[in-house]
Amino acid sequence: MSAIKHTGNFSEFFTQTAAIFLGCVAAVILSTLDYGDYAKFWPVYSILALGLVGLTFIIGIAPEGTDNKAWLLLPGGISLQPAELLKISFIIGFSKHVTGIREEGISPLNVLLLCLHGGAHILLVHLQGDDGTALVFLVMFLAMMLAAGIKARYFIIAGVSAVIAAPIVWFQVLQQYQKDRILLLFSNEIDLQGNGWQQWRGRLAISSGGITGHGLFRGPQVQSGDLPAAKNDFIFAVAGEELGFMGCIAIILLMLFICVRALRVARLSRDKTGMIIC
Repeated sequence: MSAIKHTGNFSEFFTQTAAIFLGCVAAVILSTLDYGDYAKFWPVYSILALGLVGLTFIIGIAPEGTDNKAWLLLPGGISLQPAELLKISFIIGFSKHVTGIREEGISPLNVLLLCLHGGAHILLVHLQGDDGTALVFLVMFLAMMLAAGIKARYFIIAGVSAVIAAPIVWFQVLQQYQKDRILLLFSNEIDLQGNGWQQWRGRLAISSGGITGHGLFRGPQVQSGDLPAAKNDFIFAVAGEELGFMGCIAIILLMLFICVRALRVARLSRDKTGMIIC
């Protein structure tokens, strides 16, 4: 909300507020349902989510400042990113797939089928041009494979294969802007007017917050609009500038608390499907 206050676009402010409220209501309702009941319909969720993602290749729109047509424009001017729905359907569908394979036995063929299942989703999102979300799918896939008890040798084989394929991917697959994004993580020389602009502004925002920050709705870069992608990719930089180091630590601790609670719920789940979903 702080990230969009300076724009004066109160319709977006109210949209975000309504989304938070509806999300909380939906979370409470879903928490009262047995996950086993709606997990049975995972093919329906997958078809709907994949269909919406497919629509982005036809009528997708790109947010301001990007070329990734990974969004759909809904009536009323509301935009929807289908990949977010695909995350939910993937988690449910993949957990059911893994559970079924565990019952059959974890064979090389079954591991290959799991890799094809996960790889297809990752590739689809990558083809949208949204590599950040594709990376999220990769992390989810690896975490669920690990939780499923896939043996270490398969991860070793995957790691060796990735190292061998890396030069081919780098020189033959990745475009220059994608290479630049990766190099920025390791380069001390940032092009402040080019590819390093967002990272530089983000660092400035976080560093200017100091220990306690400038105060909510008072961040100089945030409220002046100088911080790019403040309402999404650089939302943590907003927290750093307005809430400072202490606020950032509090947010990180809150995230860790949620992770610990999720792991506890997974450990107490009555079956493997519930454990892997967590």
